[in-house]
Amino acid sequence: YQSAISQGDQLFGQKSYDQAIAEYQKASSLKPEENYPKTKITVINTLLAELAETDAAYQSAINQGDQLFGQKSYDQALAEFNKASSLKPEENYPKTKIAEINTLLAGIAKTDAAYQSAITQGDQLFGQKSYDQALAEFNKASNLKPEENYPKTKIAEINTLLAGLAETDAAYQSAI
Repeated sequence: YQSAISQGDQLFGQKSYDQAIAEYQKASSLKPEENYPKTKITVINTLLAELAETDAAYQSAINQGDQLFGQKSYDQALAEFNKASSLKPEENYPKTKIAEINTLLAGIAKTDAAYQSAITQGDQLFGQKSYDQALAEFNKASNLKPEENYPKTKIAEINTLLAGLAETDAAYQSAI
């Protein structure tokens, strides 16, 4: 009995819970009236249930984070990977994904700032009728964010204006 208890306590300390349960069960079968092995088995079963719950929550957060990352929902993915990292701080995967997302978000912020600057500059130059310079700024903005329609609309508008000005210039020169 004492050997099984000692072995169970040692395995419990090493977090070898399944083996510890086996030792405590052995001790309990040798002395069924003793509460210590039964209490330890209950403690281990509670710990195993909590570990299983943590594992499930961690895996859920990782799966959700990966899915959101794939959808380019970086802020939400970041929240999921932070949750996973808090559940299992020893795991490297969520930390790697957090660093990757932070790098991506920094790049996106830089692109957004450059895009907004080009749009603002383009609008200002357009208002000053500096069409060639405005065109260059809207082209820059369009290259930074090809999915955006505003710079494309302004480019088309400027090209139409420049074509009209060229026609007027040609007619003027012809008249002279």
